[in-house]
Amino acid sequence: MKRLFKILLLAVGVLSFSACNDFLDIDPSDKYDYKDFFKDVSHVDMAVAGAYNKVNELYMRNMSVWINTGTDELLRSINTRNENITKFEYDSFDPDLKRIWNTSYSGISRCNDVIYNLSLDRPIEDLTDEARNASLGDAYLVRGLLYLNLVRMFEHIPLRTEPYGDLSENLDQRNLPNSPANEVYDVILSDFKQAAKLLPSEASALGRGNKSVAYGMLARAYLNLAGVRTNGGNVGIDECYRQVVVACDSVDAENVHSLLPEYSEVFLNQIKGIKSETESMWEVVFNVTSNINLGGNIGTYNGPKSNLSGTNEAGSSGATFVTVKHTELYDQESDSRFDWNCADWWIRYREANNPQYYPTYITDSLRWYPAKWRRGSPNVIGYEDGEPIESIEFLENGFILRSHTSINFPLLRYSDVLLMRAEANNELNGPSSALMDLDRVRNRAGLKSLESELSEKGIFVDKEILRNELMDERSRELCYEGHRRFDLVRWGKLESTMRDLSNYMRTNPFLGFGNDDIFLATPGENVDKKHVVFPIPQDEMMLNKNIKQHPLW
Repeated sequence: MKRLFKILLLAVGVLSFSACNDFLDIDPSDKYDYKDFFKDVSHVDMAVAGAYNKVNELYMRNMSVWINTGTDELLRSINTRNENITKFEYDSFDPDLKRIWNTSYSGISRCNDVIYNLSLDRPIEDLTDEARNASLGDAYLVRGLLYLNLVRMFEHIPLRTEPYGDLSENLDQRNLPNSPANEVYDVILSDFKQAAKLLPSEASALGRGNKSVAYGMLARAYLNLAGVRTNGGNVGIDECYRQVVVACDSVDAENVHSLLPEYSEVFLNQIKGIKSETESMWEVVFNVTSNINLGGNIGTYNGPKSNLSGTNEAGSSGATFVTVKHTELYDQESDSRFDWNCADWWIRYREANNPQYYPTYITDSLRWYPAKWRRGSPNVIGYEDGEPIESIEFLENGFILRSHTSINFPLLRYSDVLLMRAEANNELNGPSSALMDLDRVRNRAGLKSLESELSEKGIFVDKEILRNELMDERSRELCYEGHRRFDLVRWGKLESTMRDLSNYMRTNPFLGFGNDDIFLATPGENVDKKHVVFPIPQDEMMLNKNIKQHPLW
């Protein structure tokens, strides 16, 4: 089959991809004709890096920040900007949705190229069987991730698993119709299973997959398939839950991942560029190396606002606020995650000519900031008249830019594996088989076991109570990591949750909600039944004669 590659674009993509390890130290200057491609191991590495580059593009901002804003975790802090997906004001012309769609399918196309070429029975110079399997496994893993995002966002989508041939000979390859969500999930499950077979037990480089990651993503796919939009698909709801447990057990069987002792350590590692895959199983790798490679935006849009004096300082636009509903989920005295995730402060300086940075504390509980990936943190440096003197300790290492960071974004953490298994076990068998996993997450945060806590209040833990507790626990543990919107949709709670949030802000007399706060209530007042899915972008509707818009749109 004739192969088409966008070689120049791929080379540029690899250039912008982080060069923090050997896998990514690829010379992007060479231009390969498709007839020469996949002839040696460097071509394979370049192609796999090109697929991962599309994941970086997606998670630089859209899938890491905006898709999770406009939930009961985060709200947009500015009313006059775009990012309409955060306010439920989007339609099929939305530019962010167009970028997500196009970037995802570009990544899928690159994965298809890798899968096709590495599945051929022909030698590739200097490529060992182990390296072939790992590269093939990464392609299946990334394709599964991209399709999982697309099916959860748009549901019925074109399903492409073969590489493009010569479009001049077969234009129908461009005009693929929608495939039902159930069929898309069948491919996703197959991709993650293939990845689990092919990938090594330990990832060959930071940011690449291993068997545990594939099993964890398989569990996520089954858990979403069991949700109210797909009701178990071609698998069945109970069988989906059983397979979640099996996949999570397989993660444990690999004996690679566990919880770190301190919750904050997970994110300090990401902020400081410390390689650690103990708990953070799979990350999107960002690395600012110069003004050419600008890294990502983690910690800028979703971090405490910074009022800085120069351009090469760790800044943040403060583009998102933590919702008051989210802050109230925590036991604020005992849960160590509260102070780490929720900031009642922002960063400013005392003098323009001789800046000394210090935290300014916020009295308005509607305007707290997310602080999971804080670029700086309050630090007591002394005392005056018995009162602490505070400064800001900046946390990042390496090349610092004001609006870009080298902070990695977690795609999968071990605590998520524990919570997925707890949820599935509760749905299958009730609390008895689920509490241990939940309590491991709670105990790390400094909390008692759930049974002990509730028994003191005279409450017996049953299936419904635990189901609701797990919904809250996922937000406490995994907030801002891109899960909340998808969780609310699969539970059938997106519309009601957002309406409740807006009503709570408007009617709670202790919050002091006023005219300056009205925009914070906008998402909950705009949300509608159709917002459980996104509309297929209008450009795709115009270009693809066989595709149909989602019935809700």
